Amino acid sequence: MLTQEQKEARCYGLGGSDFGALCGLSPYKTAYELFLSKRLPGEAPYIDNSPVSNAARRGNALEPYILDLYEEHTGQPLATREASIAYHSQYPFLFANVDAINNEGQVVEAKSSSAHLKKMWGTPGTAQIPKMYLLQVAYYVEVRDCDYADIIVYFLDDTWAVYRYNRNLAFGKSILDLGVRFWEENVMKKVPPAPMNTADVIRMFPEPNEIEQISVTGEIKEALENYKRAKEMARNAENLAEANKLTIAKYMKDHTALVDTQGNYLATFNYRKGATRFNTKSFSVDHPDLYKKYLNEGAQTRTFSIKEEREETK
Repeated sequence: MLTQEQKEARCYGLGGSDFGALCGLSPYKTAYELFLSKRLPGEAPYIDNSPVSNAARRGNALEPYILDLYEEHTGQPLATREASIAYHSQYPFLFANVDAINNEGQVVEAKSSSAHLKKMWGTPGTAQIPKMYLLQVAYYVEVRDCDYADIIVYFLDDTWAVYRYNRNLAFGKSILDLGVRFWEENVMKKVPPAPMNTADVIRMFPEPNEIEQISVTGEIKEALENYKRAKEMARNAENLAEANKLTIAKYMKDHTALVDTQGNYLATFNYRKGATRFNTKSFSVDHPDLYKKYLNEGAQTRTFSIKEEREETK
């Protein structure tokens, strides 16, 4: 688990886990959110007060055990665990904070994963690992000037596998170039990267423009038509899914599980107790003063909608 000091230090450079966000592969943040968290030397540090995810807590708790597995099953002793942060020889804002270094001086990364995500991991012994992790270890190898990185993953069904990424100079250079470009062109010049989703746009423009309207262009008109077509396709797909779900539900009747000839579960249709909810409307009527006392005004939001064309009636 990173200390508060280590967390603050991360905002003054780029670490291995940042490259997933830069490439749009991170489920946790976009390149713009990453940009917002970075600071130049002398600036006040970025303080991340977001709660630690359960997955992160699990990974931190399991890391010693996973590294034990690595030593036991590979026969490769670890020279050090929680290795000190290494900085790139040419770019001091690029750093690597690896899980361990083996006795050959090579990177070792410990990962944990739920069993249903096994399909994202390929043949053990190869570099067929999730792309976000591949970027991370390839970057570590470049910063630490190593020949390879071993990645051991522990699945929550009590199985494990070891993968190896062998240094690829061209691939590694492309990752370093990406990091240097982001730091020099975006962070240092205070120029945000392009938004990756509409949530980024909302963060970039939290207040409305004094000029309400903006004229459409050919490119944007095409995007509007594509958007409408995609929404229609999604509605059709949803309707088809619901029709098939109804067919299955009618067949199952009051049974709660659908199985194949070997008894393997194919679908469930379970009964659950109703949720307990607070009746806000009744409380506001019975206790109006208390209701007003505990009202909190939410943050401003934006909604996107398409104005459908209407046929004129004569």
